[in-house]
Amino acid sequence: MQSEPIITDLSKREHQVMEYVVMGLSNKLIARKLFLTERTIKFHCSNIYRKLRIKNRASLVVFVQQCGYADVGRQAA
Repeated sequence: MQSEPIITDLSKREHQVMEYVVMGLSNKLIARKLFLTERTIKFHCSNIYRKLRIKNRASLVVFVQQCGYADVGRQAA
């Protein structure tokens, strides 16, 4: 049986990116804030989606809300 995906499966950087995504920031703005390229942010997003078994940003927001991770998106600001 496959275990449920959890946010703790993410690396520290993926967690940072996820927080900004949940806040509604674009890849370009996330890249600026983290001093990375937009391509790197896209790579991190792909890893997040794969690890959490979701397909897109909207699914990520829903996942975070449904799992009760209330602090996600508030710490990154």
